[in-house]
Amino acid sequence: MSAQLVLENVGVHYPNRILFEEVNWTLYSGMRVALAGRNGSGKSTLLKILSGRMESPEGKCNVVGGKKLRIGFLDQSLLDSAVLQVAQKKEESLSPLDFLKRRLKVTSGEDFEEDRDWEIKKILQGLGFNQ
Repeated sequence: MSAQLVLENVGVHYPNRILFEEVNWTLYSGMRVALAGRNGSGKSTLLKILSGRMESPEGKCNVVGGKKLRIGFLDQSLLDSAVLQVAQKKEESLSPLDFLKRRLKVTSGEDFEEDRDWEIKKILQGLGFNQ
């Protein structure tokens, strides 16, 4: 895999708070990454830097080869909705996997294949959701 996006010493500081600092990260073509953390820990800010919607106040974020990158994210509110859906009456609810598949199909227009189902299952298991 060739490097597509390189973060070098990226950091964001607020007057009384360090959001994150000295982030060094190389992302490769085809790589899938999950960002997880508490509210206010800098996930959205880092995504803005990665997507080019925000310039990093410290360090560099370089796109290798000048190619346009496709960066997607799954908003927390989508997962929150999945939890609420599963928490309803069991016989009427969707599994987290089926809920996400339906929502992502509607928003992306893509058909899901077995390997994508497997990926979603692994992500959900990592987040503590079991069918």
